[in-house]
Amino acid sequence: MSAVETLQGTAPFSGRDRAYLGLLTSGALALGLAGISRMGYVGQDFVNHRAPMLLYPPVPLSEIYAHTNPPALYGFGSLVRSLVGARHDLAAASLCFLAANTTALWIFYRLL
Repeated sequence: MSAVETLQGTAPFSGRDRAYLGLLTSGALALGLAGISRMGYVGQDFVNHRAPMLLYPPVPLSEIYAHTNPPALYGFGSLVRSLVGARHDLAAASLCFLAANTTALWIFYRLL
């Protein structure tokens, strides 16, 4: 099956590609939303990662680097918390990561 021709060459996705990625994306979104609604972001090391997010940015960066995630991730969590409040901050951050991951699916598929 050939890709659709455009002015600059071939289109990035054929009809089959878009159908496959659409199905895959909708399944990933459904699974991610179900996980968020059941608080799937609370794992075994939840307390270790929650504390630096709540303390960011006054905590020295060397202390934040002691964990496995980069300080920017805790800064992102702190930013989301300041925007949406303490009640829904983790769900909102999870939604942002879900959107980023489903977008990355399309980007990586295009690169491959």
